[in-house]
Amino acid sequence: MVSWVDNIDEARQVGNYRLLTLLSGGQEASLYLAEHIHLKTQVLLKLYEIRLQASDQESFLTEVRAIARLVHPH
Repeated sequence: MVSWVDNIDEARQVGNYRLLTLLSGGQEASLYLAEHIHLKTQVLLKLYEIRLQASDQESFLTEVRAIARLVHPH
């Protein structure tokens, strides 16, 4: 099984985001104030405590990519 949370390195970074402050944490997810390391923009980053079987990873990533393409003015 794979967990996205397992991929947080010692530098407190997930992908291109540096985790600045843990705002809220629960059994299913944690909410962080984070900063994009190149753009220097701050975002709220919600990390879910999910465990995916290797066979489910591609399906999950397909859905995430579709959501990431959405454009909304707010």
